Amino acid sequence: ETAGKGIYLGGTGSANLLSDYEEGTWTPVLNFGGSNTGITYNTQAGVYTKVGKLVHFSLRIILTSKGSLSGECTISGLPFTSSNTFGNFGSCMISFANNFSLQTTTMFTIDQNSALIRPRFMNGTTYNNYTPSQFENNTDLILTGSYQANV
Repeated sequence: ETAGKGIYLGGTGSANLLSDYEEGTWTPVLNFGGSNTGITYNTQAGVYTKVGKLVHFSLRIILTSKGSLSGECTISGLPFTSSNTFGNFGSCMISFANNFSLQTTTMFTIDQNSALIRPRFMNGTTYNNYTPSQFENNTDLILTGSYQANV
């Protein structure tokens, strides 16, 4: 990359220079209680596009076994850690779900300074984490989302 090369948006100052564009793949990893021992897959695929600090991603996970772990569900492997800025949260939506117990008011969030997707749902006024009980051995999930990277 040559310094000063890119597209200027709204002026010629360095803050307006868009000089970072990247596309790639990543491997999403399902975890329960911080571990992925015993979880096996038919499919683990992720793609991303990064423009400046904005990362847009999608993933597909098809399980062959959810294993026998317990605890909070997370999906690790995002290509960049999110920005450690107060109030910076990323999110994603479910594009497709099969053999998955979708709870009312489900949200998939990416906390600040994190490379994890956290599936959560509201239960009254508090949130609960997804656990293995919402997954089947053949769960099929497609998620699409975005977040601000810490770069």
